[in-house]
Amino acid sequence: MSSRLARLAWLVFSAIAPLLLPRTVAAEEPSLHIEFMVSSGAQRTAWVNIVDRFAAANPDLRVTNHESAQEPYKRDFALKLNKGDADLAFWFAGERLREMVDQGLLKPLNPEWIERSLDAHLDRSLLEAASVQGQAYGLPLSYYPWGFFYSKATFKRLDLSPPATWEELLSVCERLKTAHITPIAMGGREGWPLAAWFDYLDLRLNGKLMHQSLLRGEGAFDEARVRQVFEAWKLLLDRGYFSPDHASIPWDGAMPYLYHAEAGMTLMGSFIISRIPVEKIDDIGFFRFPRLNKTVPNFELLPLDILVLPSRSRHPAAARRFVEFLLNSSGIENLNLAEHTLSPRNAGISAYAVLDQSVQSVLADNAGYTLFFDRDIRSAQVAPALETFKHFMTAPHDVDAAVEGLRRALRNGTASAAAPR
Repeated sequence: MSSRLARLAWLVFSAIAPLLLPRTVAAEEPSLHIEFMVSSGAQRTAWVNIVDRFAAANPDLRVTNHESAQEPYKRDFALKLNKGDADLAFWFAGERLREMVDQGLLKPLNPEWIERSLDAHLDRSLLEAASVQGQAYGLPLSYYPWGFFYSKATFKRLDLSPPATWEELLSVCERLKTAHITPIAMGGREGWPLAAWFDYLDLRLNGKLMHQSLLRGEGAFDEARVRQVFEAWKLLLDRGYFSPDHASIPWDGAMPYLYHAEAGMTLMGSFIISRIPVEKIDDIGFFRFPRLNKTVPNFELLPLDILVLPSRSRHPAAARRFVEFLLNSSGIENLNLAEHTLSPRNAGISAYAVLDQSVQSVLADNAGYTLFFDRDIRSAQVAPALETFKHFMTAPHDVDAAVEGLRRALRNGTASAAAPR
């Protein structure tokens, strides 16, 4: 072989030799990626502060935190988990949690983590609510009561007291309407606030067991009892007690009607407090949903937010470090203080500047709780069920169509449950 050919052969071999040798995989940089759902600016600020503090305390980890608004977060959650980037993620207890577990998208928390949770004085009943078939799949972050928020000034001016019974609620609504004040402000544009009305009316009329059985699709659909719920709701609608423009008002748009003396009350979760201007908050009071059936005790709505461990998490050790950081710092408390929700720690409830005694009385005096309509049914059933409620809120408030629409929604959740307009 000529020297020229030999030189050419050597150059070719030098070029391809690295491709023929076994590849070495570079060690992956230790990291932690968190997916989080943002409901308010105050909540976001508190959460980012928690993540930043953890990152500062763990300089060996590359910590990233991705936030999304409520609706896109819920819509894209399964896709996020399938993608495999998340090491920890915000989610909800209830049927929404069971769905993700059934799809194999979540794995249970290590039992050692749970023992640490109990050592950190987390409420055991909340851990059970975040469990599936006896295994804990979620770390409780926040829970919050629902009830009526009302204008103290408006009630005082009209000599009204917070109603404790259905009859008293009807009387208060009529007095407000006579005074040309909308009795019940409603932000129904997104649909889910309407579900709280179905939840509470059903809980107050039929109790927790029947309500949960209905939402889980267990047994026959009891049209007679469901009809009672819509008939009670229809009474309020027929009398004109709700905001006439409820369909165009966003979920957080009802409260300003209260402190502008244009409405008397609204049904909402305690997180709405973070939306109230500081100068208006002393005028806002709270009372539980009134009793309808004397034989049925008071069951309450207490949705539970949790932190879950995706099955495809690539950094479980880092995830554990973050969970331990949450449990051993003031992070959970600060998050709940910012959002005016309740801490899952037994040691105490988030401090309310106002409403503290009334909220605590609801928590101390109840026969049990459910999580919330759109967390207690399967995700495919949510949209058709909410469409049923939206349609029912428009005249003529057809009870037959509502009962049939809800039956269809809870049966399969695939076809639209709204009656033709």
